[in-house]
Amino acid sequence: MSKTFEELIDDIKESRKIGAKEGGPWIYEDGKIADNVVICDIIPILEDLKEYEIEMSDEEIMKFREGAENFYSYNNGAKIDTDFSVWYKEGDTHGLFCIHTGRNDAREGFSEYVPFETDKGNALDLVFAMEHINQTVDISDRYAADLTAVSDSYTVRDIETDEEVLTSTELSAEDVLKEIEEAEIER
Repeated sequence: MSKTFEELIDDIKESRKIGAKEGGPWIYEDGKIADNVVICDIIPILEDLKEYEIEMSDEEIMKFREGAENFYSYNNGAKIDTDFSVWYKEGDTHGLFCIHTGRNDAREGFSEYVPFETDKGNALDLVFAMEHINQTVDISDRYAADLTAVSDSYTVRDIETDEEVLTSTELSAEDVLKEIEEAEIER
């Protein structure tokens, strides 16, 4: 079903209200990403994309998908709280942003999508260039993770020295801190 980016944001906020204590995903607490989780937030990316939103009929969308390529965050193991997919064609400025809002299994496909258009390049390039595709998450008072929402790993740096400490794929801040401790012992 075609939606707007604003509707997707509202759906995600609603699904986040069901935190781990209520039987929902462990990464959410009190309607937001839990402080102990090292992961990108999809909402700022959707906010970035709002200005590129366009209207397309279901027929136009189905026609566009014929022969289009698909980038799928789930397949890349992306460190992002909500899986997404971008349908795009080389040399075409139109795109289709598809999302998993937490109400169904991402592997079963996406039922919500928003058509959008860039003024140059292709739609996937636009998504990869969004300001919030890169996000920083504090792991502790001393360490921060520099994440890219389309990658399975990220860099951990010491906030005090701004030096890279290690590369990680862990979702739990506690597990990242254990990795740092083990790396320091090995030095």
